[in-house]
Amino acid sequence: MLSDTERALALPLGAVPNAEKGHPSRITVVIGPDGTLEKRYETVNPMDHADEVLRDLGGTPPVVKSGVFRKLLKKLFDKFG
Repeated sequence: MLSDTERALALPLGAVPNAEKGHPSRITVVIGPDGTLEKRYETVNPMDHADEVLRDLGGTPPVVKSGVFRKLLKKLFDKFG
């Protein structure tokens, strides 16, 4: 997660329409060790996005698809979006 109040990265990555106004888009970018853009996610589902990124990076996502924790996450996302 990055706070980019000056829009130094948001503008070149296309997360904001221009330097002066507009709300930034909620996008995810994966930047490789050499500083190159490896992957860009334009649209994300908060419930599954972390697992998606972990899979794309070659990791194994945690198993949180059922049970109390999954219900809690759903309740939080329903309430706060």
